Amino acid sequence: MIRRTLTIAITAVFLGMALAGCATNNGTNPGNTTTTTTSPTSGGTGVKNPDVFTTLTISEAESLDPAYDYESAGGQILQNVYNTLYFYKGSSATDLVPVLASAMPNFSADKKEVTIPLRADAKFHDGNLMTADDVVFSLNRVILMNDPDGPAAILNSVAGATAYNGGDGSAAARTTYLAAGGITKVDDHTVKIKLDYPDPALLYKLAFTLGSVVEKSYVCAHKGADFGADCLPPPGKTRDPWMDEHEMGTGAFMLDSWQKGQQLSMKRWDQFFGTKALVSQVIVKKVDDVNTRELALFSGDADDVYIPVDHAGDLQGKSGLRIVENDSFTVAFIGFNQHFCGDKNVNLTAYTTCMATNGVNAPKGANGAPDTDFFADKNMRLAWINAFDYDQYINDILGHHGSLLNGVIPKGMFGYDSSIPVPHRDMTKAKDYYSKSNHSDGFTLTIFYNTGNTVREKTAELLAQNLAELGPNIHVDTKGLDFSTAFLAAQRAKALPVFYLGWAPDYAFPDDYTTPFADSQAGVYAKRVGYANPAMDDLLHSLLRETDQTKLQQGYSQVTKMLNDDAAYIFLAQASAYHVERDWVHGFYFNPMQNGAPNVGDFSTVSKQ
Repeated sequence: MIRRTLTIAITAVFLGMALAGCATNNGTNPGNTTTTTTSPTSGGTGVKNPDVFTTLTISEAESLDPAYDYESAGGQILQNVYNTLYFYKGSSATDLVPVLASAMPNFSADKKEVTIPLRADAKFHDGNLMTADDVVFSLNRVILMNDPDGPAAILNSVAGATAYNGGDGSAAARTTYLAAGGITKVDDHTVKIKLDYPDPALLYKLAFTLGSVVEKSYVCAHKGADFGADCLPPPGKTRDPWMDEHEMGTGAFMLDSWQKGQQLSMKRWDQFFGTKALVSQVIVKKVDDVNTRELALFSGDADDVYIPVDHAGDLQGKSGLRIVENDSFTVAFIGFNQHFCGDKNVNLTAYTTCMATNGVNAPKGANGAPDTDFFADKNMRLAWINAFDYDQYINDILGHHGSLLNGVIPKGMFGYDSSIPVPHRDMTKAKDYYSKSNHSDGFTLTIFYNTGNTVREKTAELLAQNLAELGPNIHVDTKGLDFSTAFLAAQRAKALPVFYLGWAPDYAFPDDYTTPFADSQAGVYAKRVGYANPAMDDLLHSLLRETDQTKLQQGYSQVTKMLNDDAAYIFLAQASAYHVERDWVHGFYFNPMQNGAPNVGDFSTVSKQ
């Protein structure tokens, strides 16, 4: 696949937002699109259920609450039933356009106040018009919910948000945050956002699903008994059970039904303020077995399905299909949990409770005794990193549908440093590090991945085979867990010793990669694997307030090198988005910032004919 680089020019973006209210677009895609159509159907005949779009994938939403949900399966639904103030224009990963806003914003001279005009014709799915009250409520709700596994930290530049996010979550802290006036109503159709420091990525952050505007009166009507008159989350309340399973947005589709573990259905919202969706219903089915998904695609019972790239050969000679492949910003990685069940020296009670439930999965030494600090041993981590066969992975498993990563920031994103080499297998180094480790006489553990992802399954098996070459008494198993019901819960409990996962971007800025993986305080993965480096935290926090483009580039290059040196993860590949659809499908477009890839992200544009 021919690749083309898109680089976000930070200075241009920042000045563009501040002065002209628009991000600078330096390209239309992070990579070239490759389209292949197999033997076509004749004249579009035989289209099944032309007004219903059916998509098959391997996971489902954890929640429908945009203040909590922080995974791509839920994000795919959220971006279709809700709208944000701004979103990406077509396939561009940088160019934003107003959606619920009526125009691009106005920034103050110091770039610390943002005034956003709102459209007056957007209706929620109950028919009520959206106003500034709903926008202020929605954004404050994200920050105050502040779930440790949610997206709240993304809005830390909002006045008072960093202090609240890092505080004790008390009623006094809540009052202090609201008094800071970070998000306020100017009038019914204007809101103002006050920042603690200039944030060039702010509009990109607001385009993420956390910026979805939910109707305040609907949340109030279904609030729990412990919610106050303002209907915002009370201290310590990090979930809203009603909103986990319901929605009240302004999107082109509205929730129709949800049979958990099976399928979710959306129907067209005919009072949508924009261009109406072309199909009347969308059905998203959860089907773990790849053969079942393929049969549904070949028979026409599904319109697009998730086909892992290691099954690309299954499509050869099949008629009526179209394959669209794009470069993405998604990174695949393996995380080493340095403190299984958490650091017992920090929270012994939580550790003891976790071990009582999950201790069976703790790493074990050659003597069979659990070692919950197995991966706190840097020599062991380096042994794994050097033992992995990257060439076999990229050649035989991915089939070159993607490229090896040289660190946490993907190619095409600002902050990527091409001078940093990609990793390669070195068994001499691997054995040397292993001989210096705390378990050089052998060990037993399990590598976990999410069920239905055969690429991750095969990669885990390859890694297990590679590790067996380090020496005797090494027993590494692999195991799949259902993503939404088992994998996420165990990972968040720090109860997976080592796991394979992917990270898709929330917003097109390098700190959306460096913070999650490297910030011990705010990093979703750093916290789950117990990675902590005070020098890294200081560097990351300084970069959040830096606006000089050269210093930013140098800083993010340093972050990548430091994280590689600390050997906290195996960074594997920058995946390609391998999209497979029936050739009767029209209107699909790829944007790396959408959730749901490689399946359809925006269902409002697709039709069947």
